[in-house]
Amino acid sequence: MRQDLAKNQGEGRPRALVLGPLGVARRIAADLEAEGYQSLLPQDVGWEVPLPTSAGAEGKLREALASFAETPGGHVHPGVDPWADRPELSRIGQELGLTVVMPPPKVVSLFANKLSLLAEADRAAVPHLVLGFEPVQSLRETEALMDTLPSEAPVVLKALRGGVGGVGVRVIHDFDELRVALPRWQ
Repeated sequence: MRQDLAKNQGEGRPRALVLGPLGVARRIAADLEAEGYQSLLPQDVGWEVPLPTSAGAEGKLREALASFAETPGGHVHPGVDPWADRPELSRIGQELGLTVVMPPPKVVSLFANKLSLLAEADRAAVPHLVLGFEPVQSLRETEALMDTLPSEAPVVLKALRGGVGGVGVRVIHDFDELRVALPRWQ
């Protein structure tokens, strides 16, 4: 990002850097502009946001945010960028004195791991539909777990890993359906 860019961002107005795909980021930026913010999109200044999984991504993100943070009062809105689900964005923003519009790193980390989140809900006595936290791997184990339910209750099988776009999730209504679906789901 150019050094003079941050210094020329509408004196007196709060600044907001909006991350994410261009179409969505522009919509968020327009909403922020309507609220009185000076919005900036990385694409508008030739900055490419690294994917969180790419080599050196955290360092590249830190560099870019550091140049945005050169003048005080900056905000970062993650939009629907992959960084929105990563605690690193919030942590780096805090370290640089930026206000990141997202939960604190500890909360983002908790929600990133579904099993930990459900275990924490269990400890806090928050009602949920988890029958058990031990993984089940066989038809026999799953049937035994289903035996503890009322006969009309469906069972949702959720893979611990994966699950993008609904893959890894199966709704089972009875034992016959379970016998057919479980081997394919596993």
